[in-house]
Amino acid sequence: VEKSRILFPADFAWGTTILGSADIPDVPAEAVALIEAASMVHASNSWVIAGKYTTSGKPILANDMHLALRAPSVWHLMALHSPSYDVVGMTIPGAPGIVAGHNKAIAWGFTNAYVDDIDFFVERPDPKDSTRYLIPGGSAPFAMVQETIQVKGAAPDTMTIRFTRHGPIINAVERRAGNELLAARWAAADPSHTWQAVPMMNRARNWTEFVAGVQHFDDPHQNVVYADTAGHIGYVMAGRIPIRGNRKRPPLLPVPGWTSEYDWVGDAPFGEHPQVLDPADGFVVTANNKQAAGNKADLITQDWESPFRAQRIREMIEDGIHSGRKFTPGIVHGMQLDVHDARAARYVDCAIAAARRAKLDPEATLLKQWDHAATTQSAAAAIYYVWFEKLRGQLGRSLYGTPGVWFPSAAEERVLEARAVPWTPDGAATLDSLAAAAMTEAASVARGKTWGQLNSVLVAHPLGIVAALNKSLNLNIGPYPRGGSATTVNVSHYGNSFPATTTAAASQRHVVDMGDVDGAGGFILPGGESGLPFDPHYRDQFEMWQYGGLWKIPLGRANVEKRIAHKMLLEPATQTGKSSGSH
Repeated sequence: VEKSRILFPADFAWGTTILGSADIPDVPAEAVALIEAASMVHASNSWVIAGKYTTSGKPILANDMHLALRAPSVWHLMALHSPSYDVVGMTIPGAPGIVAGHNKAIAWGFTNAYVDDIDFFVERPDPKDSTRYLIPGGSAPFAMVQETIQVKGAAPDTMTIRFTRHGPIINAVERRAGNELLAARWAAADPSHTWQAVPMMNRARNWTEFVAGVQHFDDPHQNVVYADTAGHIGYVMAGRIPIRGNRKRPPLLPVPGWTSEYDWVGDAPFGEHPQVLDPADGFVVTANNKQAAGNKADLITQDWESPFRAQRIREMIEDGIHSGRKFTPGIVHGMQLDVHDARAARYVDCAIAAARRAKLDPEATLLKQWDHAATTQSAAAAIYYVWFEKLRGQLGRSLYGTPGVWFPSAAEERVLEARAVPWTPDGAATLDSLAAAAMTEAASVARGKTWGQLNSVLVAHPLGIVAALNKSLNLNIGPYPRGGSATTVNVSHYGNSFPATTTAAASQRHVVDMGDVDGAGGFILPGGESGLPFDPHYRDQFEMWQYGGLWKIPLGRANVEKRIAHKMLLEPATQTGKSSGSH
C-alpha cells in the first residue's frame, strides 16, 4: 500500500489549474502493473489569448496535440466547403468533419482532459456455484460471450468471455491479474454521440451553439479551448464524468465488485463540467493539468500531468502582458516551439549538488551556467536529462530492491520536490547518494556530447522497422537531432536509454488569429498529407514542423481556388451504372 502511494502521488499543491479556482486498498502488485499497462497517456497544449492583448484586437488560439509520431500522419489537414460548412483544420483520415480547427466565426482546440474513465473491480465467484459471482445481497450469473478470432494459416481461435455487471473479466488476456478476477468498467464501452457533436461544433457561430455541440462529445475526454470573431474566449471540458456510488473520488486501484460502494450510478450533469467564458485574466491555458481545485476536481480523477508545461505557457503569456507587448500569430507560434524546461529549472540544483558530490566539477559548472533550455546544441541539457533518467532507475532499484522496474517520472518529481527519499530512514542522505551515483552514470554517457547527439526524432512508418523495406522505399522520416523534453512546451517523449529516440511529440500545430482567420496563423503536420512514400507530399511538412512554420489553409473560396494543385470531380452515376466523368 505504501509503495502504491509513492507510485501514484497526489497532484502538486502549487500546480497551476486551468480554472483558477482516499484510502488505497491492499491489492496484488500485479494489479498495479495492470493499471499502467491499460493506460493511454497522451499530452497536449492549447491556449487562447483575449483580443485586448493581441495586435489584431481579436483572440488568438493555439493548439498542438501530442501523440505518437507516425508516417502517414495521424491527422489529415482538410478544408470542408459546402452549403452547410466552411471549416478548416485537422481530421482523422476517412472521418467526416473537422475534429479541431476553425470556421469563419469560431476556433477551437483540444488537450486530453485526464478523466478517470476506467475502473477495475475485483469480482468474487459464488462459492456455491462457479457460474455465478457475488453481488450486493446475493449472486448473479456470468454472462458468457464466445469470441472467434480468425488466424491466417491456422484454425480459428475461440475464447469465451465472462461478463459481469461491471464489464468483461479480463484475466483471459491479462495474466498479470493473477488469481483475482478483474472486471473492467470503461466509459468508452458505452454508446457515444461524439460524431453528432463534431458537425454541430463545425457549424457553430458562437459560444452557445458551440457548447451545445460539446455537450454531445462523450468520448474521448478533452479540454476544449474556444475563441470567436466577436472577441470571446472560453474553456469547457468535454466527455462523461462517471459518478461512483455516493460521489466518491475515483479509486487509484481495483475495488471490491461484490459491494455497491464504487458502482457507477450515472454521469455528472454537463453543467457541473469545468468551464469558463471570458475569464478575468484574459487567457486560458490547458496542458493536461488539473482542471480546477476542490470538489469539482475530486470527481474527475486523482492523476493529472505535471503542471510544468502549463506553468511555462502561463509564464510566457504573463511576461508578454506585463511588458505591454501585444501578441501576434508569429509570437504565439514561437511559444509552441519553446524548449525552456520549467521542471529542469525547479530541480537542477539537485543535479548540480549531485555533480559536486560525485566530484564532477565540469558537469557541475555546465549545469550551473545552463539556461534550462533543451536545445540540440546544449551540453548541459545532455547531462541533466541523462541524469534525470539514471536517477529514476536508481530510485526504482531502491524502492523494489531490484533493477529495471517501473518507477514513473511523477514519483521522481515528488522525491526531488521533497529533496528526500520517503521510504528510507534518512531520506535526504539517501537521495544525495543516489543522485551522485546517477550523475556518475550520466557523465559516462553524456560527457562531451550535446542533447541533439543524444536525442533524435523519428517519424516512423509501420513497415519501417524492416531495414530492407525502409531503405528501398524510404519509409521513415528521420532520425534527426531533436531538442525538447517531456516537460517543455515543444515536447519530446523518449525512452530512458541513451542515445534516445523521440517517438511522440506534437502530432500537429494550429494557430489562428480571429482578426484574420484567412491570412494569419496556419497548420503543420510532422510529415505530410500523403500516405505514399514516393509522393512529394509524404514528408514536405517535416522541416517546418521541426524548425518552425505553418501552412495557411484559407476559408474564402477565391483564396481556395488560388491554392488548388490537383482537382478531382466526382459525379453521380448514370443509369447504366457508369460515372459520367472524373478529373
